[in-house]
Amino acid sequence: MKSHRIVPAIVCIATLAGSAMTAHAGVNSATITNLNTGVVYPTIQAALDAATTGDVIDLSAGVIYEDNIVFPNALDVTIQGAGMDQTFINGGADDDDRLFNMFGTGQTLATVIRDMTLTNTASPLPGGVCISLDNTDATIVSVAFRDSGGQNVLRMNNSDSIVDRCVFSGNSNSFGTVYTRHKSPVFSQCLYYANTTTFENSRDSSDDSVVFVNCTFASGNAAAVDPRPNSEVTIINCVSSGRLRGGTDGIANISYSLYPDAPSTDGNVAGVPTFVDAGADDYRLAPGSLGIDAADADAYMLYSDDSDLAGDPRFHNDFGMLDTGVGAFTYLDMGALEFQGFTPPCNAADFALPFGVLDFSDVIGFLQIFGDRLPDADLAEPFGQFDFSDVLAFLAAFGAGCP
Repeated sequence: MKSHRIVPAIVCIATLAGSAMTAHAGVNSATITNLNTGVVYPTIQAALDAATTGDVIDLSAGVIYEDNIVFPNALDVTIQGAGMDQTFINGGADDDDRLFNMFGTGQTLATVIRDMTLTNTASPLPGGVCISLDNTDATIVSVAFRDSGGQNVLRMNNSDSIVDRCVFSGNSNSFGTVYTRHKSPVFSQCLYYANTTTFENSRDSSDDSVVFVNCTFASGNAAAVDPRPNSEVTIINCVSSGRLRGGTDGIANISYSLYPDAPSTDGNVAGVPTFVDAGADDYRLAPGSLGIDAADADAYMLYSDDSDLAGDPRFHNDFGMLDTGVGAFTYLDMGALEFQGFTPPCNAADFALPFGVLDFSDVIGFLQIFGDRLPDADLAEPFGQFDFSDVLAFLAAFGAGCP
């Protein structure tokens, strides 16, 4: 797949879209081309109506103002933009039309919507869904659902769709940001933040079995996922800065995930992730954060490949952290974004893994290298001698703790 710079690119999506919409409200600045025929169309709907299965409809960088885009029956095509931070489809927020509407139209996973931002669907009207899938499937890749209203921004009924490396942010929804009902859709490496909902970020209704793998749930006013009665969710390798599960009705199978009230079973970690800069919408794990090198690699590889949400490589080993994950690789990170650096020692007393934490293992580490007369234990003058002044220097640094 293409490599897309999500971080810090996601930070500027709203700014880019907003400036384009202000300057050219209602006027398309992107072109719509069927790459198989070379024909340019005035609307996405016109391109779909003329397409045949297997065609690729290309949307250039820019803004397209259009909604109520209805897929013809049994047509499987790819609609691709120039990138999540390059191509914007603006629903106009003037009615309760869905943006992409696949209501019983018979698409399969061969239908792909990718590399764009969908924004500005109806508010406060009850409809206004960015993508609606009913008794049909699609593969949705690298799509940002931003700043939209209505009941949901993604609604799936009786759908086995795949939602991969998508961003849900800044939405205000009267139900849940995502709604699923029946069947078994999969959400892989998705990021949810700054959504305001009446219920949860993802509300999973009856008779479905939804999978979330390596997703990040950050700021927002509600829990991340709510399995309703007769529904089941599987949550693997996810991180949440708040409540991961809302409600107690359905079944939630949670493993190798980081969240505040996690039990100490199934590889889960109780705590909160440390992000690089949540205030600037940068939800990469910071050096030393919980969740680094702590995920289930085998489970991840069932659903995704070797790139994270930002297009960076997975399975980066942070040699400053203990590898507590499982599977073929024990150093996969939890969450949608793989930490790409190395956690350094936090001060002169940080001698043992994991760096960034001072505990008894650091005392043992210091005593071992002090006994071996190694240079790292020579912490105080006179340098070149190993004496009680080095021990005092270690104790002072240890007592100061990590920043």
